[in-house]
Amino acid sequence: MNPLLRLFNQPQDFREFWIDILGQYAKGRDEVYYQPLKARHNLSRPTFYRWLKKGIDTLGLSENGIVLILKEDKIVFENKAIEIPQLTQRVQVVKKIEPEIVHEAIPEPQIKRPKVVFDNNETIEEIIAYLNHKVNKKYNPKSKHVSKYVLARLKDGYSVDDFKRVIDVKCSKWKNTSMHDYLRPETLFSGKFETYLNETPQINGIQERFIKTQQAVDQAKDYDFFGNTES
Repeated sequence: MNPLLRLFNQPQDFREFWIDILGQYAKGRDEVYYQPLKARHNLSRPTFYRWLKKGIDTLGLSENGIVLILKEDKIVFENKAIEIPQLTQRVQVVKKIEPEIVHEAIPEPQIKRPKVVFDNNETIEEIIAYLNHKVNKKYNPKSKHVSKYVLARLKDGYSVDDFKRVIDVKCSKWKNTSMHDYLRPETLFSGKFETYLNETPQINGIQERFIKTQQAVDQAKDYDFFGNTES
């Protein structure tokens, strides 16, 4: 019986698969490779080999003088003595190839952090004016070399009063000493700013005598030294 007639009662997918193979034979091809054949019919590896075995057994190809040799990657047609009639019933199978979708990485949105905005001109001018007054200097608040140290500490969150305290503390210790020249922005407002801020001001001789006198007066008052005694 002609192989095409034996395909008549087979499922459509199986029938199209074998019509494809026999069509290659009818066109005079010597071989058919596995991979394109599997791809055209969208077959898994187990189904592909199962259909090959079933077709060879079911279609009686050897009875019609058609010898197929299954090799590692292809089917080889060994005998073409018998011609197969025109495959008028062949259904062309066109596998729709979906375009490959490339998912591009979506960049994470850049988060713009708000900048810390100060009233730079007035703030810097106030701080540098205070420094100039205390150390008798003429630092220019508009100078980048001067302003950058002030801005750095402002961005750290320090207030104008903090700057004035640091100036006062260091003036009490360095003014009119060998350290006087270090009473400058790059030293006072450097990375040691917090350390300077937490130092205790130094008391000079006059201040110390005044404090001791005041303490003695306060102590005398505690004992009612200045009070009137009863006669």
